[in-house]
Amino acid sequence: MAPLQSVRCHLQLLNELRKCLRPSNLIQTSSYSISASSNLGNEKAEFKWPDRIERSPTDILKAIESTIKRDKTGPHYRYHDDPFLTPQSNVEKRTFSMAKENGRKAAMMIRDQNPELFFNMSDNPLIKSFLPTTEYSENSTVTADTLRELVATYKVPETVTVYKLCVEQGIELDAETLQSLLELLCFSNEEELLSDEFYEEHNLSRMQHPGTETQNTWKMNGLADTLFDQLSNPSAAAYAAIIRGLA
Repeated sequence: MAPLQSVRCHLQLLNELRKCLRPSNLIQTSSYSISASSNLGNEKAEFKWPDRIERSPTDILKAIESTIKRDKTGPHYRYHDDPFLTPQSNVEKRTFSMAKENGRKAAMMIRDQNPELFFNMSDNPLIKSFLPTTEYSENSTVTADTLRELVATYKVPETVTVYKLCVEQGIELDAETLQSLLELLCFSNEEELLSDEFYEEHNLSRMQHPGTETQNTWKMNGLADTLFDQLSNPSAAAYAAIIRGLA
């Protein structure tokens, strides 16, 4: 009887397969798959991407920097972090710092005198402080944007030169640009601002010439006075800038 039972089982399986393979069942199965895929498509269409957050090229570096704290127990960052090379006395510290600043000034001089040697700028983002300084002459073509960029970067000698070129070339400057220029001239007294990179040099000059900071160094009838007199209707900000310069 066992062989007969196995034959019956096989016949039942064949009948079930025939039912499944009927055209009507295939149509129902395909329609179900189509409806399922359409439902999936609807779900994808309803998905909404989050709004993009604007990031600058240095945001990741700033985030990493925020997790690192300065080691107050170690030497100053300008010195070598080595017990055998770290200066101990104040004279050694000043000598080391002055030597480092002089080396930086020598590198800047070579960069400015030979700008053609520094053409491979692969920094991303580009560090404009490392670029050679642009020199302006009487034949240079400038715009108001050039003057605004120089004012924003606090380059006083170049700003004065470009402003004179703008006046000679008849370039009109808006009130906001003139106000920014006046504030820069009043703050710097038409002299090049000392960079923070040369801190020791500034301190040494103050030690060698004590009392010079208390003297009145305002340039009478300078470009700041001329610019203020040329303003047809000076604003309160213009008066505040010239008063601070005279103080």
